[in-house]
Formats: sequence, C-alpha cells, structure tokens
Amino acid sequence: MATKSTAAHRQKDMMEGTNTEQPLVSFEAGLIGIALELSKYSRDLTAIAARWEANYLQTMQSYGVGK
Repeated sequence: MATKSTAAHRQKDMMEGTNTEQPLVSFEAGLIGIALELSKYSRDLTAIAARWEANYLQTMQSYGVGK
C-alpha cells in the first residue's frame, strides 16, 4: 500500500518527469473509462425511473386521477 508521500511523489514525477506522456495517457484512459461507466449507470437509472413513472401514471389513470 502506497503512503501519501509515495503517491504524491509519483504524481509529481508524472507531471514533471522527462517521460511523462505514457503515464498521462494511462491516467486519461482511466478517466475516460470511469466516465463511460458513469454514463452507462446513468442510462440504466434513467430507464428505471422512466418505468416507475410510467407505472405511476398508469396507476393514477386507472383510478381516474388527473382527468
């Protein structure tokens, strides 16, 4: 397990070292992966919310509410 000083040192090396391109590309790829996962999760949650809303509206119509 890395300590804070080791993690900070690695981050400093990534930003200021002579061979910075590869670590930065890997870091950006990780961020893109996280964004993609969040996008999929958001899409799934939106679909679930839409199903609940449709069920609610159908139930309310069956009771004659909102006419």
